[in-house]
Amino acid sequence: MWPNKFNNKTNGVTQRRWLAACNPSLSELITRKIGSGWITELTELKQLENFVSDEEFRQEWRAIKLNNKKRLAEEIEQKTGLAIPTGMPRIQAATPQCAACDSSL
Repeated sequence: MWPNKFNNKTNGVTQRRWLAACNPSLSELITRKIGSGWITELTELKQLENFVSDEEFRQEWRAIKLNNKKRLAEEIEQKTGLAIPTGMPRIQAATPQCAACDSSL
């Protein structure tokens, strides 16, 4: 309706810096494959396309995601008593101990 009415502002935390701080396992895998330039330059992540067919890379990526889901499910259960199945698709899992983001769930 009023496209000029809203002006989006961020608090300065980019998705790259968030990933580097909150998901150290995935961050380490990415850095190992393409170097650390991705943390400050978004376009560097395009290099990950080179690993789409790399089964070892894909397995490690999936293992990191599953481990994060398990850790998140454990933290939810510990804090709330609610058991969350880790096989649940598309659960968003950040490192629960992340100092750079609110991990209080």
